[in-house]
Amino acid sequence: MKPSNIYEYLLNEHPGIPSILKICAPEEYLSYNHSDYENFAVLCKCMVMISGQKLFADIRSSINKLYNQDVDICGESCDALWKAFYKETHFGRNTEKTLTVQYLEYSDISSAIRLDTQSFVRPDKYHSDLIRKKIALGIDITADERAMITVQNIREQAQICLESSDILTVDATGCNTDVAVKIIQYLETSHLFPKILLITSEVNDTMYELLCYPNLHLGINTQQTSHELSEIASRIPIGRITFVTDKDKKALDAEFNNALSVWKKENRAYSKCQIRLKKSIY
Repeated sequence: MKPSNIYEYLLNEHPGIPSILKICAPEEYLSYNHSDYENFAVLCKCMVMISGQKLFADIRSSINKLYNQDVDICGESCDALWKAFYKETHFGRNTEKTLTVQYLEYSDISSAIRLDTQSFVRPDKYHSDLIRKKIALGIDITADERAMITVQNIREQAQICLESSDILTVDATGCNTDVAVKIIQYLETSHLFPKILLITSEVNDTMYELLCYPNLHLGINTQQTSHELSEIASRIPIGRITFVTDKDKKALDAEFNNALSVWKKENRAYSKCQIRLKKSIY
């Protein structure tokens, strides 16, 4: 019989896995409880670091047995493996399921830091202060200077949010997703990682990789088709998404139920699902 949770299955097979995570996983990961998806995503990233060791071969053998084929468990294939494993059981075997979907209106994120740069430049305080003086004097700044001051502003706000236990909201709608990812990674390596709501208009494989950070929550605009919403929800635990919308609750409810009808056609496990909308900022 297929196990209900892939990470739990691997943990039972290989008690040495917690030792791998303790040594190789990001420090922030070790401070929280995680979903099966998050544990599996971090394990996949850590597998690269133990390549060649016996435990690597043993875990890979278990994965191959589970999927009945030879698969690559290292990092980049994490999401594909997860999706394949949960194709029939993403929300469990219970067909009487209510999905709680979190949402926000655009007015709720008016204080978000707007990410309007198409490149990442690592900031330093000295040059950031010079750039701010140029702005104050009305002197035009270059694209690289704008990128640097944007990252510096996010860094400073992250420090404030970390000290006050507030949520850092970054609006990366329309921005190059690689830039958003680099900024998140920069905050992590700088040990400035409060709870973050990253709002994006594009969800791709690079964005999925960010889910290994337990403090990160994705805000996704609802300008998506029902099939795209179905794809998003099949790859990201629904508790890690807040949908950002300009629609009222009634219209939003209709949109998600339309998406649900797509899910039901693709997966019998959704046949009796209901959607409950909850206004929340994770």
